[in-house]
Amino acid sequence: MMKISPVNPVVHQSIKRYLTRDLYSHETFYDYDNCCYFIYREEANPDVIKFGFASNCSKQIMENGGQEMLDELYKDAQLDKSEWLDLTDITLKIDASGLEKT
Repeated sequence: MMKISPVNPVVHQSIKRYLTRDLYSHETFYDYDNCCYFIYREEANPDVIKFGFASNCSKQIMENGGQEMLDELYKDAQLDKSEWLDLTDITLKIDASGLEKT
């Protein structure tokens, strides 16, 4: 039997690299299943990171429980659509000030 981790290794490694380099820019990376992820941080507010997601099937994901999952797990991190990063289907705001240093 194959054990599948609930943590996406591409997302995990990319965010970890981004946070440890103190970047103040926009970074885009792609997953093996045709998903696109975006990370953005401004120098004026380095503790706030915007994390965006886009996929060919985002609409179907949201219609089939994705929005409910976001509302339950990331209620405080969701941004108004006017604040989303360009080209994303959802953007979350992450306050990195409370995260452990790696």
